[in-house]
Amino acid sequence: MQGSQVLEVSYGQISVFDAATSTPFSLWEDRHVHQGFTWREGAVGFRTMAENGPFHVTLTEGSTGVSESSVLLVDVPFLSRSGKVVVASVADEFEVRIAAGSYQLRYGCSADHRIVLDWTQCIKPVFRVTRSDRPIPNDSDLLLVAHPAL
Repeated sequence: MQGSQVLEVSYGQISVFDAATSTPFSLWEDRHVHQGFTWREGAVGFRTMAENGPFHVTLTEGSTGVSESSVLLVDVPFLSRSGKVVVASVADEFEVRIAAGSYQLRYGCSADHRIVLDWTQCIKPVFRVTRSDRPIPNDSDLLLVAHPAL
């Protein structure tokens, strides 16, 4: 999977989820906003650098490079059971195909409305905030529980 799409972002967030997930969006708590993401197995929400507008989303697989322009850089585990992943905001979405399995998903977001999503197959993925526009929490302080938005 390589390529790019434009996604119309609203409410300052995107969601990346396995297409088989029945309730893909999560409720955000203050700690989620601070750390830049929500996480549930098969569904991840990421904070964007702007509340609304079109974002250029680049999709890569197995690229470990770090974009120097990324203000927020987050790594999370991602499990795809169906091999179909949806990248969405509240009013817009697109679907991509990846092999079903366990991944390290890296999210990078820049102030110029650019997002990079990189999937690397991984047996033991980790949670990590590498770069942020806010103080970076310790890995042990990350909130790794979120509830579905109904």
